[in-house]
Amino acid sequence: MNIRILIVQGHRNTTGGNPAEMAITPLAARAIQRELIAAGHQAEMLQNEADWFPGTLDDVGREVVRRFDVQPYDLMLDVHFEGDANNTPGVFAIVPDGDGLRTVSPYRGSDAWATNTLDQQYAVAIAEEVATSTGLGLRRSGVKQPGVMSERQTGVGSKGYRLAMFGYTAAVRHRMVRLVLELGNIRGDAAIIGADGFYKRAAAGVVAGIDRVLGGKSLSVRSRVLSRQ
Repeated sequence: MNIRILIVQGHRNTTGGNPAEMAITPLAARAIQRELIAAGHQAEMLQNEADWFPGTLDDVGREVVRRFDVQPYDLMLDVHFEGDANNTPGVFAIVPDGDGLRTVSPYRGSDAWATNTLDQQYAVAIAEEVATSTGLGLRRSGVKQPGVMSERQTGVGSKGYRLAMFGYTAAVRHRMVRLVLELGNIRGDAAIIGADGFYKRAAAGVVAGIDRVLGGKSLSVRSRVLSRQ
């Protein structure tokens, strides 16, 4: 089964971010898009051909929802590289877990860890497959389980705020899985990230993780929707 995916390049907007991360994010995101399309999935890029979105992070969140309303996506994948001060190595995916956190885009339903079970399935599968395909380890510090982090464990969530991407897109969580994917630490994993073929291997891991979930319980759009109500 093939699904419809929106890829977002982390920090490639006017809000900005770590310049070292921003420099390599397009290489990973474009590689993921190519591998997904080659595997038969529909994969769109939020950024333009210059790998840039001319708006703030809040505008990015609103744009995701606008595009979803035109034609729904099954998965939003927000692609990043980690640059924490401790240089903590490892790949991981962040799952929405925002009930009670402050946000400018409140959501009346639950968007907690326990209600985002399909997001958890994708997070586990993608992180594990990327680790296998690239040689990256699964992050084991500050996570719910190896390679999977709660929104509350992020630098933003730990201060009591929602990640903007999850806050805005909570309105469409009934259909769309939402993940932030951190493809290793730009310093702690520099040797692996800088190796020839890394981006293609990482992209192959993303595809393998998605296909692993689709080969299990989530076999139709309806089953995905029902699993999130």
